[in-house]
Amino acid sequence: MLTLTNVFAHFTRRKRDTSDVADLTFIDWMNSTVNEVYTMLLGCDPSSFLASASYTAVTGAQALPAYFGSLAYDGCGVWVKQADGTQTDERLAMTNFGNQTRGYWIDGTNINFTGMDASESVTLKYIPKFRPFTLMADYVSSDKTLTGKPYIPDEDIELLTAGCDVQYAIWDMSGDEGIAAQRFNSLLNSLADSFKTTPKAFSLPDNSSSY
Repeated sequence: MLTLTNVFAHFTRRKRDTSDVADLTFIDWMNSTVNEVYTMLLGCDPSSFLASASYTAVTGAQALPAYFGSLAYDGCGVWVKQADGTQTDERLAMTNFGNQTRGYWIDGTNINFTGMDASESVTLKYIPKFRPFTLMADYVSSDKTLTGKPYIPDEDIELLTAGCDVQYAIWDMSGDEGIAAQRFNSLLNSLADSFKTTPKAFSLPDNSSSY
């Protein structure tokens, strides 16, 4: 999996001189580039970036995950577990403040459960926010580590280089940002076209007992 150091080495081979590009500057460029790539990929297949969190004793307010982003994509929501921890397909409804119906609502920093029993537990599935890079050793993945979900395959490193080239042109005031942006957008569209989208699947009723 790629690190920022790998991308910078690739970027350096494309430029005549990058000795004046500080690490923090390049990290800023990568944050801007990868955030744009991540936003595009979420529109193609959000299921690839779904994260989950478990909650027990689901009454009242509990803190959302640190990088909680959105529930507005397919596959997001809250599902009930059995007493032994086995996951069920019972999906909770979204309620609101003061509601006593079985469900939950979100106030920005907390998930608030309504009408639930303290003995119950649930699984929250959500789309995380982009987690900014802070070190050149960070991996280009959802949690900046080797075990995270990679944003792009290693072979698409040229896309990241092109994105940083746009940032470089703006920073260097070379006037070439228009050409660089066209190249980056072309590579971005190519990645979107090739990115695997999870097919829609529909369950059919089991009528075997009818015969």
